[in-house]
Amino acid sequence: MIANVSLEKIGETIQEADSILIFPHINPDGDAIGSACGLCDTLREHGKKAAVLLEEDAPEYLSFLDTSCCIQDAENFGRPDLCICVDCSDEGRLNKRKKTYQSCGSTICIDHHLAAENFAEKGFCDHYYIDSSEAACSQIIYKLLQHIQRCCLHFRSNRKDSAVTDS
Repeated sequence: MIANVSLEKIGETIQEADSILIFPHINPDGDAIGSACGLCDTLREHGKKAAVLLEEDAPEYLSFLDTSCCIQDAENFGRPDLCICVDCSDEGRLNKRKKTYQSCGSTICIDHHLAAENFAEKGFCDHYYIDSSEAACSQIIYKLLQHIQRCCLHFRSNRKDSAVTDS
């Protein structure tokens, strides 16, 4: 049985990182793209350098989603402090991006699919939050974003290059 870390621990790990790459599974569906882009946009709002790394364009049927945070080349992003895979608890579903994911300083997996028995032993990620009782990964991301929103002021004040001003 896989032991999850808490959403609070995931939030703390995100808070410590300055640059974050997010990895949905290959052939992404609405849950994967929506989860990744929603998380990315929120991280950017909180002063993080963040992007979603895709291998292919988002499917045409998802053109209503804002995918401006998506990139297909990690070279220009630089080496991220943290990589987060969403809706993907199988490293094989990262395909060509697997090497980039593994080169990160720290890794997180957030998913609603049951993982293989030896998932944690394989060393696929440093931290994971898998909840198969959720119908979609986006539901878990929503809970994480609620936690991040509650920590908003702390998030921004911890950044070395951020300025806090009185309004």
